Amino acid sequence: MRYLLICILISVKAYSQCWESVSVSDNHVLAIASDGSLWSWGSNNYAKLGFYGVPVNVPTHVGNEYNWTLVSAGAYHSFAIKSDNQLYGWGGNYYGQIGSGNELDIVSFYDLVNNFNWQTIKSGNEFSIAIRSDGTLWTWGLNSAGQLGDGTTINKSLPTQLGNNQDWQTIAIGFTKGYGIKANGTLWTWGPNPPSQVGSDNNWLVITNEYAIKNDGTLWDISSNPVQIGSDNDWISVSRNFQGNHVLALKSNGTLWAWSNDIIYGNSDGELGDGTNTVSTSPIQIGSDANWSFVSAGKKFSIALKTDGSLWSWGRNSFGQLGDGTIVNKNFPTQVDCPSLSSVDFNTKNKLKVYPNPTLNSLYINTEEISNIDLIIIYDLIGKIVFQDTKINNYINVANLETGLYVIKIKTEEKIYESKFIKY
Repeated sequence: MRYLLICILISVKAYSQCWESVSVSDNHVLAIASDGSLWSWGSNNYAKLGFYGVPVNVPTHVGNEYNWTLVSAGAYHSFAIKSDNQLYGWGGNYYGQIGSGNELDIVSFYDLVNNFNWQTIKSGNEFSIAIRSDGTLWTWGLNSAGQLGDGTTINKSLPTQLGNNQDWQTIAIGFTKGYGIKANGTLWTWGPNPPSQVGSDNNWLVITNEYAIKNDGTLWDISSNPVQIGSDNDWISVSRNFQGNHVLALKSNGTLWAWSNDIIYGNSDGELGDGTNTVSTSPIQIGSDANWSFVSAGKKFSIALKTDGSLWSWGRNSFGQLGDGTIVNKNFPTQVDCPSLSSVDFNTKNKLKVYPNPTLNSLYINTEEISNIDLIIIYDLIGKIVFQDTKINNYINVANLETGLYVIKIKTEEKIYESKFIKY
């Protein structure tokens, strides 16, 4: 048994690099693992994590599907897009920011307008912006400051097309503003007024809240008239949250940089990640690693991905938004382990009896109380499906599975049964 436990720990360690994409809000995080599964953690008011309950400080599995491709975390609501380009939303909806046609909060996934042509989405402070696959721009939700860009201050509870152009390529969201770049490289903003072009340049490539990068690699502050930041021309990515004051950016050599616009409290929670709580209003390199691939700035905390698929977090952690199992702030990048299936998944399901456990070759299922089995699935520690069958058998051949801990799930017409077992 001692040897078996050692093998399991090694198996878990091997899956420490499993993340595909991530999005952060002011205090919660949505992420997609490499198997296409959806995970969330942090604050959970309005059930924005995708389930009822208190905040969680570790990645928690949401749903049972494995075809998610994009996530967007807003202040109190969340969105995700599947591989078929269908958009789903959940969480707070009191201004219609989910786009369901009403203002009722939504816990489970809501299929937005039952269509399959959404390309990308940004969810912000109670309003939302999206682009469809035909290049059209859509906004909905809170409009008290004209942030929907339609020239009014009337809230919208359904996606409403903004203009007639079909050449929008990328978007970003601010606290009460929207940003977009068209196919011709021009930069546009809206809120409180309808979309208007920023300057006359047509070489914009990347955009976030109040910052943008041109295709020559230069970085610009676009909070008013564009002003170049420094003279470097090797910037490739930049992120600033709609409610945050710090900025994260990547250079073409894979290095990570950070700074803050708040000269007093700009690094009070360690959100810059340089190992201190000292403010820096100009870009400083974070560590010496040169394999960063993606950054996402939250409100006083930060999330980043490396090229190996590992996920790192730092800064404020009062709601567990760093996903490290604590609520302790960190002022340096800390790795977020690939999760096992959460205990949440088991507390709400019917227990399944399997034997022998641990097992070497065959796993037997007690089916005395189970009828009309529709599906049998086995997941590994990161939620990847390793076995799936619709045949009704009372045993499964698991000889080909690697040593480790697994989850078996049986779906019937009325119930879902789950259990854990160990393969040695």
